[in-house]
Amino acid sequence: MKTKVSQSSCYDLEVDYTKNRVYLTILKKWSAEDGNKEFSDFSLEWQTIISKITVDFTIICDVRLMPVLSRQMVEVFENMQEYVTKNGLCHLAEIVAEDDIPNLQMARISERSGIPLSRFQSYELADKYLDKFLEECI
Repeated sequence: MKTKVSQSSCYDLEVDYTKNRVYLTILKKWSAEDGNKEFSDFSLEWQTIISKITVDFTIICDVRLMPVLSRQMVEVFENMQEYVTKNGLCHLAEIVAEDDIPNLQMARISERSGIPLSRFQSYELADKYLDKFLEECI
């Protein structure tokens, strides 16, 4: 069962403790100024969530509505990936952005961080993949 942890006008953070899974959903495209303001508390919220779940957790990151990222927002996502990689991430399922440039940006961020990642076109496919992925790992 998902529990809402945080929500801004730009993103939604939920966690399912039974699945040991975090859900990040981008809710809308934003301007650079709005993104910087809306994501000001994101790093602290993210670290709080990760500290409350068990090692070998999974993440579904729905970036379908991701806008082109400013340099500052690229750094936010780089830091997020680095943090989860160092703190027990098993695998991340990314639901790809509707636009090519944000997809390229996210691919570059993920490549640099070395995060264990698979990309999907739908939430349902991502969720089923992670469920099966964990069954095979156990």
